[in-house]
Amino acid sequence: MAERKAFPLRSLLYMAVLVLFALAVVIRWDEAVRVSRVLVRCAPDLLVLACVAQFGYYLAQAGLYGEISRSVGLSYRYRHLLPLVIVMPFMSVVAPSSGVSAIALLADDARQRGMRAERAIIAGVTYVAFCYGSLGVVFAIALVDLYQQGLLRSYQKWSGLVLGLGLAALIALLGLAGWAPGWLIGLFDGVQRAFRRLRERMGRPSRRPFRSARLAVGQLHQAVREIAGQPRRLAWASLWALLGQGASALVLFLVLRALGQPTTVPLVLVGYSLSSVVTNISPTPQGIGFTEGAMVTVLRSLGLPRDGAWAVTLAYRGVAFWIPLLAGFFLTRSLPTFRGRAPAAEVPESGDTLPPVT
Repeated sequence: MAERKAFPLRSLLYMAVLVLFALAVVIRWDEAVRVSRVLVRCAPDLLVLACVAQFGYYLAQAGLYGEISRSVGLSYRYRHLLPLVIVMPFMSVVAPSSGVSAIALLADDARQRGMRAERAIIAGVTYVAFCYGSLGVVFAIALVDLYQQGLLRSYQKWSGLVLGLGLAALIALLGLAGWAPGWLIGLFDGVQRAFRRLRERMGRPSRRPFRSARLAVGQLHQAVREIAGQPRRLAWASLWALLGQGASALVLFLVLRALGQPTTVPLVLVGYSLSSVVTNISPTPQGIGFTEGAMVTVLRSLGLPRDGAWAVTLAYRGVAFWIPLLAGFFLTRSLPTFRGRAPAAEVPESGDTLPPVT
């Protein structure tokens, strides 16, 4: 009797993603219907231009991650980067995990292409830091404008504070890894020891031997120093990040025009930056529910009528969130993670020998 072939694990993973995507759509079906009705009311030519601008945002994100990944020795082709950055937000919706699922996707994609997964994790953390940093620049300008108009509210201040703390934590992690790795090793080892003591007090001692964080921090240390030693790539990464912010702001400008609403620079700048900040710090994946409420509030405070603010918000979320979410769903099968292929053998890269970390 012939042995039955096992069902590929990655095919099971893809089926799980299908189920989770279907659940996400069912849960938010009413909102999706409202978005589609508003999009039909938009001027078709301007709506198409808004979609093109949103595609430009993903082109910029691909350029940003490409520069960062090359700085740590990962060799991606641009045509592989574009679907990757489109699928990342999709993964954060179907598998909410505060961005961990997106970083895990980067790591697995690199492994499937024969590159170092830990390098992809480092590149992913740096990529997020650049995204937060460029958004922070735009949001700071928006807060200054709101303050000058006397429209600055407490929730806007708190949003900026949370974004700033998140960015500071990422910069601190990368800074310690690059220039004070000994402190980071001590911190990680201390957390691990505390966790082991907690398990022992709960009567569930760990059977695994204690492993120092020295190796992981050593890899992080080397990668951070490599990134810092390439100022030209850092400059290009900064440019790509700012271009991405500009493309997203252009999406809101075109949506306002498509619905016949006023388009002033403060309105576009504040409306875009605040919605993006809430999307990033919201407890729900991609800010579902929270972003819409915050965006309507700020647009109304800047002079848009209630119906106009709701129409602009729904249309903008349709172009910036729902359409890319659908694109991410269809692009999942273009990534090695969901093709069901066996992992490729990792190819040692030059400079992978770790220097001593003290």
